[in-house]
Amino acid sequence: MIRARQSTRIALVALLAAGLAGCGVIGGRGGPKTPTVGNRIPILSRIETGARVDPDLAGVAVIMPPAEANAEWAQAGGNASKSYGHLALSGSPTRAWIARVAGSGKKERLAAAPVVAGGTVYAMGTDGLVTAFSASNGAKLWSSSFGVSGDGSNTVFGGGVSYDNSRVYVATGYGEVAALDAGNGSQVWKVKPAGPLRGSPTVAFNSVYVMTQNNQIHALNAADGARVWAESGSIGQAGVFGVAAPAAGQGTVIAGYSSGELSAYRYEN
Repeated sequence: MIRARQSTRIALVALLAAGLAGCGVIGGRGGPKTPTVGNRIPILSRIETGARVDPDLAGVAVIMPPAEANAEWAQAGGNASKSYGHLALSGSPTRAWIARVAGSGKKERLAAAPVVAGGTVYAMGTDGLVTAFSASNGAKLWSSSFGVSGDGSNTVFGGGVSYDNSRVYVATGYGEVAALDAGNGSQVWKVKPAGPLRGSPTVAFNSVYVMTQNNQIHALNAADGARVWAESGSIGQAGVFGVAAPAAGQGTVIAGYSSGELSAYRYEN
């Protein structure tokens, strides 16, 4: 009986050791690796130490404009230009209410930020459900679903929402762009211009601008979703989960690509 128990313990230890080895904790599958030969150079520290303070600017005061309280945050970054100025915040902010949308989990990640406009909060969860909440008390007003793909998956990665002129514009990880009536959530139009959309749409110049995971920017007519123009950036060696929403202002649309490129386009074409 004692020998049987000892054999069981030995077998259990052997199984645990094999599992740890498979995870790379003990030895790994490929065995010991040869250390990298050569001197390691701290690149970042050399770049940082290259900056010097201009003594002529030491006495120049930094003057900020008066802080202003904003009533809306209609798009990612606050507005189409992603520049909201000097914003004010209460010295002791407190929670007014709390509401929930589908969040991050083992197989999904919530990346879509909510927007606020016209006394309503619009948010999209990882299940593709776009929900409108009252900004005063958090009560649910309506919801619209984008959570079913062609392969039967019900999880959306990336995308986001924006508000403009009584419409909510939606971009999803399935590559869909849609316009909803901000009052009741009814669909005005929906198109699928390209691959997965990982960031929020930007609305400006009567167009909706969205960026795909493979570094394409598409301009769609805000009225009906028809394509206005499209451009591509260089394909980076490594992709990123989310993308920044394009910035738009003064007749120009600026797109930042995962390859590191920053491109400016005329909004017309």
